[in-house]
Amino acid sequence: MQKIELQTYPQKKTIGKLNAQVLRPWYEAKFEILDTRNTSNEWLLGEIKENFAWCIDQYTITLAERTILLQSKVGSRTFKFYNETKNYLHQIMTGEQKRDVVLLVNNIFS
Repeated sequence: MQKIELQTYPQKKTIGKLNAQVLRPWYEAKFEILDTRNTSNEWLLGEIKENFAWCIDQYTITLAERTILLQSKVGSRTFKFYNETKNYLHQIMTGEQKRDVVLLVNNIFS
């Protein structure tokens, strides 16, 4: 079991939580993100599921009734994001464009 909390700095306010399990051979996680866009401060529930695909790492990410697909060739550091209708959204390289991931998630789920 993997448990992670995302906190603000320097206030150390928790704004995200992830609970993951690796049920061999698939990865599955449930996460919560604090919605600070309004005064209710509700927690948005989400899920990450690894999908079976030959020679491709593929994950479905669902948050607030919206879904995106994350794909990468096995061994590649490049990830591509697609929306529900399989339209290409964005591409990132791990470890190099972390800011792009935050902007992409904000654009997709806002």
